Amino acid sequence: MKRNFVLIVTLAVAWLVPVIVTAQVERYELGKRLRRFEDAWQSATEDKRRESAKPMIDAVNSFFGMRLQAATAKLDEAWLVAENPSLTDWQRAIIPYRIRLSKMVVGVGESQIDISLVPYYKNAGEVPNDAQVRFELKNSAGGSVCQVTETWQNAVAGIRWSLAEVASGDYAVTATVNFEGLEWKLLTSSLSIIDDLDGRLVSLEQKVAEVRERLSDSVYATARDRINLMNRAKGDSVQETDFPFDMLLKETEELATAESPERILATTARVGDHWMVLAEKRRQVAVRFRAPKEVSGPLPVLFLMHGAGGSENMFFETYGSGRAVELGIERGWLVVAPRQGLGGLSLDCAEMLDLLEGLFEIDRSQVYLLGHSMGAAQVIRQVTLHPGLPKAASAIGGGRPIRTPATIKDVPWFVAAGSLDFGRGGAKAFYESLRDAGAKAAKYEEYDGVEHMVIVQAALDDAFAFFDQVQNSEQ
Repeated sequence: MKRNFVLIVTLAVAWLVPVIVTAQVERYELGKRLRRFEDAWQSATEDKRRESAKPMIDAVNSFFGMRLQAATAKLDEAWLVAENPSLTDWQRAIIPYRIRLSKMVVGVGESQIDISLVPYYKNAGEVPNDAQVRFELKNSAGGSVCQVTETWQNAVAGIRWSLAEVASGDYAVTATVNFEGLEWKLLTSSLSIIDDLDGRLVSLEQKVAEVRERLSDSVYATARDRINLMNRAKGDSVQETDFPFDMLLKETEELATAESPERILATTARVGDHWMVLAEKRRQVAVRFRAPKEVSGPLPVLFLMHGAGGSENMFFETYGSGRAVELGIERGWLVVAPRQGLGGLSLDCAEMLDLLEGLFEIDRSQVYLLGHSMGAAQVIRQVTLHPGLPKAASAIGGGRPIRTPATIKDVPWFVAAGSLDFGRGGAKAFYESLRDAGAKAAKYEEYDGVEHMVIVQAALDDAFAFFDQVQNSEQ
């Protein structure tokens, strides 16, 4: 009991990380590097996967201890094990470095932006001062819009980069280091260039206030949330993820003037990932979602619940490098990842579905829930609240024994944990409570040599195969 209590307190403390403004750089770096590791793990050999588990356990423990730089260093160590690249000493010395921009959002015509390479955590190696660094600004198609080359020494000291001739848009900033015929690419950052940013934000805020009465609670909350996000981005050089600010501003301006703003949100969600706030008066839940491009008719829905310290962006960017989203979209499902805090969700899944029906035609007979760690506990709670809602549910890397398992024993459950996963005990106890209650469609899988973070990627194929089996068995 004491061990469980300590774990709960640790997770609660970790969840406070998102609200610490000074931790945005850390969250941004962790997300980027976790995605890189997940990509490497997916294609790694079984031996390399097992070997990477130890530094990943250290990374997770450091994260929950709020030692975020130590967590990132261990995450990079795990990536090196899984990727197994052949590197020179100077290439290894670059790994802790990141691209630092003075802003992530600038106005069209601003003559320059400050850019530098800075170490995120300490490293022992050195990069030759005369190595060449090529900074590039790339558009959404990957084309180079402008570039500048400097020595490593100047890049670390910082330069001012002219962007006066660059048109508005959302761009990727890359940095490639070259020395003696070898190169190294740093993780990219993002930069949005927006025409008349300040004036448009002021006008947008006024317009949204003027038309408040004709906007639904969700559209109004979404517009307000985006305005606040863009105002923060003007002053902060780093946000949690690479938001397409130019696209978001244009779309929010359309929402404030369109006869059917919900149609705009529904249409753009079929093009790519999207963010909005589902709201019922004062109760609100921020979500990231994507809809299948060419599927007509009622859409099945997949809810993805993230773990402690995360956000609605995790399943789209880090867990399995977004594979859960891709697997849902391949099946023609609407994929929705809500943000939850210490108090859980302000709107439950049934209420979120009610609001999503303002955007999409939804098949309520085909609702699936999948969650990791704290998100696994949230899935259990949602199914307990609405046992007739889900077609199937999955709890990965977390769970707990429940007092009334009979209420949810008829729901098909896929439960999973890693053998090195600290959530293994809770997941197994939950499954055993289902089994003891006589559940006929509950399955438990344990993955040897897998820890608490990778368990999501390790279990995804089996979880979706389970969903497919449930779906096919009732057709």
